[in-house]
Parts: sequence; structure tokens; C-alpha cells
Amino acid sequence: MGATLKQIAYYLTQQNREYTKLAEGCIAVDAALGNGDKLAITITLQENGEYLEIAAPQLLQGVKGKVNQSALFQAMLAISWKTRLLRWQYANGEVLGAIGFPLERTSQREILSEAQFNAALNGFVSLMNYIIPRLEAVLETGECLAEEEAEELPRLNLPEIFRPESLDIFKRGAA
Repeated sequence: MGATLKQIAYYLTQQNREYTKLAEGCIAVDAALGNGDKLAITITLQENGEYLEIAAPQLLQGVKGKVNQSALFQAMLAISWKTRLLRWQYANGEVLGAIGFPLERTSQREILSEAQFNAALNGFVSLMNYIIPRLEAVLETGECLAEEEAEELPRLNLPEIFRPESLDIFKRGAA
């Protein structure tokens, strides 16, 4: 059996985060960004709790028809290249940013520990905190990220999130 919403709700409660159950397998939570804004996040379990996705569904809004839309897409591509785990979706003028990964039980321990979940969620929020102002600036100015700035992008440190045995899943998938 995979991870459960009850388990994730418990982890969120332990972090003193308020959350809302949206649908079967989905929880919404707000995260504070460094500029004081709140970021809406959805946490979704799929494939019987064996796949976890953390997403910011309305990362950027009102993108459609902007003069610098192509520069924004170029910056998003550069960010994806550097972070490796972040993926984007674009629909109806809105940009969604998400990370997702399979969960696999490798021993008698639970499939998703509290430390793993917290590292994934906090890493995602940290990454969004860094990326959002840069994407907004690209959309405003049309100037893409400098190579040096792209090098500074925070990375989600997979070895901290997953047990070493679980990394085999990613190695097999990347091959």
C-alpha cells in the first residue's frame, strides 16, 4: 500500500499548516513566500499512493498575449534544465509548476516518511520562492535569466529526500 492522504494531513498538521481536502487524493495548502505573498499548493497522490505530486497550479497568471511570453517560456526551459525535477504546464494563460516522483517501499518502513515529505514540500516552496520573482521579471522586461543566475538556482536535493535505495527508480527511469 502506498502513501495516504491521512498520512500527508498528519505531516502538514505537524508543521502547523492549515490544509483543505479537495478531492480524492488531493490536498490544498498555502505557503508563505519571502515577499509576504501566499502560494497555493496542491499535493496529490496518484497510482494508489505510489506517486506524489506537489504543484503550484496558478504560479503565474495572465501570461497569454504578453509581449514577452516567448522569453518567459525560454526562461522556464532554462530553469527546468537546471533543476531537473521541476516541470511546467501552460493552459489558458496560466503557468503551473510541479514536481512529481514515484514512491517505493524498500523495507518495512513507511513508503513516505515525514522527513522525506517535509524535505520535498519545503524544497518546492524554496524553489518557487526563488523562481517566481525571476519569472515575473522576465515577463516584464523580456530579458531571460543570465547564465550565472541560472547556475544559482536551488536544487531539490534528492539524496536528502529519498533513501539511497529509492534513487534506483530515478536512475532506471533516466537511462
